[in-house]
Order: sequence, then structure tokens, then C-alpha cells
Amino acid sequence: MPIFFKILRNDREYFCQADDEPEFYLGRQVHYKNRVGLKNDHDGITRDYRFNPGEYRSTYGFWADFIGPTAKVESNSSFVVLNTYDRAAFTFGFPQFAAHVPGGDFVLFFRAMLERAEAHEYFPNLIVKKGTIHSVETLDEVELENKDSTEKLQKYLNQASDIVDDREVIAAAKFVHWTINYPQARELQVQHATNLARRIVERIDRRVGLNGQPAAICCVAFDLLHHGRGGDQVFPRIDAALKASDPLEALLAIGEEGYAERVKGLRRQLKDSEQFEGKRWASASLDFV
Repeated sequence: MPIFFKILRNDREYFCQADDEPEFYLGRQVHYKNRVGLKNDHDGITRDYRFNPGEYRSTYGFWADFIGPTAKVESNSSFVVLNTYDRAAFTFGFPQFAAHVPGGDFVLFFRAMLERAEAHEYFPNLIVKKGTIHSVETLDEVELENKDSTEKLQKYLNQASDIVDDREVIAAAKFVHWTINYPQARELQVQHATNLARRIVERIDRRVGLNGQPAAICCVAFDLLHHGRGGDQVFPRIDAALKASDPLEALLAIGEEGYAERVKGLRRQLKDSEQFEGKRWASASLDFV
């Protein structure tokens, strides 16, 4: 049966109760530019459910470690971090999957979640049909996303950008509760995060060449594209950095002015990770050796 979620509010703080279970924290109402939404990265619940690469190494090998630094600087590695206040309308998980990209990481992840057996408990009116997410309400069926747009999916998850509406609170509650209660939901985040990392590293390799480059350099290049701080000229900038006397520092310097804390965190994570030592990208096998 579908789970009933009850919204509870204390000033700007939002909580939810699933059926008769104890209430849990969702997030705080925040303003960002001309938008209003939720964020929860300051609460204890985000610290209780963290991605630990060592727990997934047996399945994903070095890729579990490779995404670790980005996970740390994106979300403090929390499986349940969310925000609904920026142009993506809905962003969730330790990789910060964002709903505004057609066919992007959030869409791929959400499709996989909806294929799970327990999906009807959380989103009973959503189905994956012919490869895209559809809403089924009585006799009406609406395709919420396709190769060109996720606008309807964004509205389904977050109806209004200028207030915290009930729809976004309930959607946030469903994602958090699902992730807490089903380890397989957390596993899907890891699976899609490592798949994303593979795709991006292979893309960078095709554009500028990474063969023989240390894993740390590849990790920073990946983070540049995932985060977007490299801008429209990210590939020429990566190419120039790879030719510098200190390629790692040159890569870290890209976009550092606006994101100094993120870059500082990446540098610290890479310095402390023993798993990166000796790993290099091999273009022939499209993997680290």
C-alpha cells in the first residue's frame, strides 16, 4: 500500500511522518536569488547515512574510491542531502543528482528507482513506460520527461519556485524515507554515480587524452565537468592544465576563485586517499590500472 506522509512544520523547519512512524527531519526553508526551497545539509540525518567507498569497493572496485572526493565536496557524502531552491528544482543524494537535465543523472537514477518493487509505496502514480517517466492519474497519462525536457518532471516534484509547496515537501520526504529504509536505494546512488564518473572520464579522454594520467588528475577533471565550474571552455582549459609543470595544481586552479572551499576540500581528499596511489588511466581498457 502507498505510504501516507504527513507534513509537520516549525517556523522554517520541515518534518514529515510516514504512516504511524516517528517523525523525521526534512529541511529548512531557504531563499536563493529569486527562489525559495528546502535544504537539509546542516542536520544530523545527513550525517547518519553517508557514502563510504570501502563498503562498495567489492562491487565497484576503484570507481567507488574515485567518486569519493567529489561526494565529499558535493554533499559531505550524504545519501539523503537534498535541495529544492535552485534552477534544478529538485536535487538529491550524495552525487547531487539534479532534475533539470533531460536524460541526465537524476532522470536515470529516478527511472531505476521506479523500477524497484517498493516503488508503488512511494510513487504509486508514476511508471516507466517506453523508457521515460509517466504520471498516471485516473484516466490521464502524462509523459513527464523526454530527450528534450524535464520541465513536467520538475513541476511534479516541485510545483512552485517562489514558495515551499506541499508537493516538494512530500517528494523530498519520499526520497529521504526511501533511501533510509532501503539499502538498495543507496546502492542505486552508488551505481549511477560510478556510471556517471565513467562516462565523464571517457568523454574527457576522447577530447583531450588522459592515457597514463594519474587518477588524482582524472578525478579533478571529472569534478570540473560534474560541478560545471570549468565553464564553456572547460576542455581547452583542461588540456592547457595537463601541459602545465604541475598539472594537478593547474586543474585545481580552474574555477577556484569562486569555489575555494570546494577546491580546498578536493585537495585534502586527494592528499589523504591511499587508494589513488599508483592508479593511472588506460585509454585502451577505459579503466584505471
